[in-house]
Amino acid sequence: MKKVAITGSNGFVGTSLNKKLKDQFQLNLLSYEKLSDESLIRESLKDTPVLLHLAGISSVGDCEKNITEAYKVNVGLSCAMAEIFFRLNKGGHFIFTSTGQVYDEKEPVPHRETTKIAPGNTYARTKLCAELSLSEIARLHEGRLTLLRMYNHTHKSQSSRFVLPSILKQIQESTSNVVHLKVGNIEVDRDFSAIQDLIRALSSLFQHRQEFSSTEVYNLGSGVGKNLRQLIFDLAARFGKKVEFEIEPTLLRANDPKRVIGDSSKFQTYFQWQSQSQSISDFLDFFLEDL
Repeated sequence: MKKVAITGSNGFVGTSLNKKLKDQFQLNLLSYEKLSDESLIRESLKDTPVLLHLAGISSVGDCEKNITEAYKVNVGLSCAMAEIFFRLNKGGHFIFTSTGQVYDEKEPVPHRETTKIAPGNTYARTKLCAELSLSEIARLHEGRLTLLRMYNHTHKSQSSRFVLPSILKQIQESTSNVVHLKVGNIEVDRDFSAIQDLIRALSSLFQHRQEFSSTEVYNLGSGVGKNLRQLIFDLAARFGKKVEFEIEPTLLRANDPKRVIGDSSKFQTYFQWQSQSQSISDFLDFFLEDL
C-alpha cells in the first residue's frame, strides 16, 4: 500500500480524503498544529514517496486581513515542508494546492495553464509566490513537483465560512417557506465542483508513476461556470423553499470578477479523469450527498 503524507489533514479536504482513501493508501496525517514540531515532521516524512501539502490560509478574506501571516504560512511553511521532504526523499513527489485565481481575471475564460498570470488578491499572490519558490526548491533537489491550480471544490460538510455551505445553513435553519438570505455579489459565474471530484483526482495523482524529475502545472475544476444566483435558487428548491436576497456589505469583495472558470483538459487527458459535477443538478446531488 503506497504511503502518502498529508499536511493540513484536519481541514475540509484532508478530512474528506481520509474518509475516502484510507483503505487505498497508507495515509500519514499531519494536522496544522503538528507542523511546528520539526522532529515530528522528519519522522513522519521519512521514506514517504508522496506529500500532499494542504496546510495554509485558504480564506481570501483572512489573507487580506493579515497579509504578513498569509505569506508566512502560504509561502514560508510550504517552502520549509518542501525542503524537509526532498532532503528525506530523493526524487519524491510534492503536490502543492494552488489556485486558479492566479490568472488574469481580464483574460477570456475558461483559463488554461498558459493564460496570462496576474493574481488579483493577497491569497492568490501568496500562492503564486509559493509556486515560484517551490519550483526552485524542486529543481535544486531534483524532485517532482505538481502544482494544482484548484477551483471551488465544496460540500455540505465544509465550514459555513464558505459561500454555499453558508447558504445551505441559512436555508436549513429557516422556519419560513421564504428564506431571507444575506449575501455578497451573487451575479457571478464560478467553477464549482464537488469534493468527490477532487478526491478521485488526487487518488489518480497519488497512484501515478513517473520516474523522471519534473514540475507540472494543472488546473483542476469542473470546467463549467455555474451562476451563483441560479445555484442558490436550485439549492433552496431542493428543500421546498424560495429565497429573497439582502446584500450584506461586509460580504462584498472589491473588484470581484464576473466569471472564474478553469480549463482542466490537461489533467483530464493525462490522468484519465473527468469531472462528474458539471451540471448544476449533478453538482447539487454530490454537494448534498453524505461522504
